[in-house]
Amino acid sequence: LCAIARRKTVPQDLSKAIMETSDTLVLHTLFSNPGAVLNESSLLPYWQDIPFTQPLLETLVKRGSLPIAVVEKLY
Repeated sequence: LCAIARRKTVPQDLSKAIMETSDTLVLHTLFSNPGAVLNESSLLPYWQDIPFTQPLLETLVKRGSLPIAVVEKLY
């Protein structure tokens, strides 16, 4: 799954499927990939289910351009 999350481009549907795994290493890889489509509709449904650890949160913040609704959940 990490290899898939590292692809040059990861479309939204594939990103959502990867997030469903809740695997921290795979999520870190996905969140670190600038070619992965992570938008509000892909992040919010899994917000409560994904085991967000500090490193994952830092990776999302460093990624930048997070949707407003996701940023509001951070604070």
